[in-house]
Amino acid sequence: KSNIGHLEGAAGVAGVIKAVLALGHQTIPPLALFRELNPHLSLENTPFDIPTEPRTWLQDDGPRRAGVSSFGWSGTNAHVVLEEAPPARPASELAAPGIDLLALSARSDEGLRALAASYSTALTSGALQHEALRDICYTAAMRRTHHPYRAAVAGRTHGELAAALDALAAGERRWDVARRRAVGGRHPQLAFVFCGQGPQSAGMGTELLSDAPAFAESLSRTSELVQAHCGWSVLEALRAPEGASRLDQTEVAQPSLFALQVALAAEWRRRGVGPSVVLGHSVGEIAAAHVAGVLSLDDAVRIVVNRARLMQRATGYGRMVAVGLSWKDAEPLVARFGGRLSIAAENGPRSCVLSGDTALVMQVARDVESSGVTARLLPVNYAFHSRQMDPILSEFRSAIAGITPRAPVTPIISTVSGAVAGDLGPDYWYRNL
Repeated sequence: KSNIGHLEGAAGVAGVIKAVLALGHQTIPPLALFRELNPHLSLENTPFDIPTEPRTWLQDDGPRRAGVSSFGWSGTNAHVVLEEAPPARPASELAAPGIDLLALSARSDEGLRALAASYSTALTSGALQHEALRDICYTAAMRRTHHPYRAAVAGRTHGELAAALDALAAGERRWDVARRRAVGGRHPQLAFVFCGQGPQSAGMGTELLSDAPAFAESLSRTSELVQAHCGWSVLEALRAPEGASRLDQTEVAQPSLFALQVALAAEWRRRGVGPSVVLGHSVGEIAAAHVAGVLSLDDAVRIVVNRARLMQRATGYGRMVAVGLSWKDAEPLVARFGGRLSIAAENGPRSCVLSGDTALVMQVARDVESSGVTARLLPVNYAFHSRQMDPILSEFRSAIAGITPRAPVTPIISTVSGAVAGDLGPDYWYRNL
């Protein structure tokens, strides 16, 4: 009241605000306009004291606390006890360093550029220069209103983020700057797409083990299940240095890719990002089916380890080539070779993958290129999704006979049929092979 008068119905909350500020600054403020005590009052032999100047709020054994009383005109009494928050651990103590993503938004393009410039100054010479990047990025993403004009910048240090922000403010294009205008009027839809065998590399994903708890937990759980089937650890396979890595072997690559992608989906969901639909190519479709809720983790691991074990037998006997032909144009070419060549995948209106015997695929690649059509040999030594898989189909069907698929929680698009998936029982995974 000595500061701003009696606020009637808001008097109590004004007292709470002042108490919170005192706790935050660890300072007891003086009573405004107080000069001397009413002579009819005596504070001797009482615990009361009226501060006349700011005092450092010393801390005893426990946290600082403040009490605020509010007495209503109608006789209602309220009392609130406030306690200071425990000291926060810096983000740098909680996670290993990595690339941080700062998301910004504004109501106009000019406002977005001005905001970027403001953040750049704050990061290098202002209020944010000593704050943890994780905290800055979290607050910007989760504690700010999101407007239509949006951008994100990436960096490992305050200086890297500031440089990216300067580029954003200047309208420059860089790898670490992304900008878009939000699509209004509808909820954005997101698809999770799971890859097949091929892009694996030594050490993939291992940097997330110390920085992404859901990822680490999921990968560890899947690794234990794979080890129970195969006797080797996915975690150890991923951590192996390049010279000792076995990720070029199908029986190791497929379970490792499955485990990694399932773990990534778990981490995205922990961070509040989930799919509206899922789909996957080849072995990636098993991961998609698990994430969609169709396959339990036990069943999915059972499919992938048996698939990988049996497909390993085909290694060294074939090749695959991507050609710039439609399915319709590729069919006559395939028919000429009586089953020794197959269309393994239809990737687009004029893009197919052909699979078959090594010598034949090499010949077809040369013939196609000589006719002016693009042909790119894939860096693999197997002929997946071709007749070379026929000898293992019966054994594969028997190995997965007991799986029990469920109705999907998230829609899944079949890359076998190109339509929304129906029954994903053993027969489906037979066709996926």
